[in-house]
Amino acid sequence: MEILPPGWQDIGAQGLVVLFVLMIFLGWLLPKRWVDRSMREKDETIAFQRQTIEALTSAAQANAVSVQTAAYALHAIEKQATKAGDE
Repeated sequence: MEILPPGWQDIGAQGLVVLFVLMIFLGWLLPKRWVDRSMREKDETIAFQRQTIEALTSAAQANAVSVQTAAYALHAIEKQATKAGDE
């Protein structure tokens, strides 16, 4: 049973070095610490984005309450002004 494709048996030491370097440049072979670092940075970015989204959502909700209250107050003032004008 042959594991390697035809022609790969004659690759030699120089060919293995070239293949190894090519795999690194193409991103097929990465050191574990690089992968761990990039995953940690990605997780930190996601956590920061979630905190930002939560802060912006709570700020928007607080702003919506004050806008709704202001609109309600203006309508109440308008109703009082029209009632006063009818008298």
